[in-house]
Amino acid sequence: MADKALSVDKVNGVVCISFVQPNLVDGVQIAQIGQELTAIVQGEESPRVLLNFKMVEHLSSAAMSVLIRVHKAVLEGGGQMRLANVNANIAELLRITNLDQIFKVDDSAREALENLGGVAD
Repeated sequence: MADKALSVDKVNGVVCISFVQPNLVDGVQIAQIGQELTAIVQGEESPRVLLNFKMVEHLSSAAMSVLIRVHKAVLEGGGQMRLANVNANIAELLRITNLDQIFKVDDSAREALENLGGVAD
C-alpha cells in the first residue's frame, strides 16, 4: 500500500489540502491523488480549495495534468482554487508552461487562505 499523499483539513469553509510527499512523480500515486482531489472537490458546493505545496520538491507533467483537471472541476463548481508554498523549481515549471497564468499562486498558506476568504478579520 502506498504512503499517504494528502492531508486534508477544512478551515472556515476552505478545503486545505497539503501534499505530504516530496516527489509527485509516480504514475500510480498521481492517479490516486487525482481521484482523491476530484472526489473532494465534487463533494463541495462552490468549493474553495487551497493546495499547499510546502513539502513538494518535484512535480511531474502527469501531476500538472491532474492540477489542471482539478482546477477545471473547481471552476465548473463555481469555486476558487489557490496554490501556496510553491518552490522555485515548480514556480519555474508553471511559468514555462504558462500555467502561472491559470493558477493563482500565493507565497504562503495563510495568504492563500486569506485570499479564499477563510481567515476572519
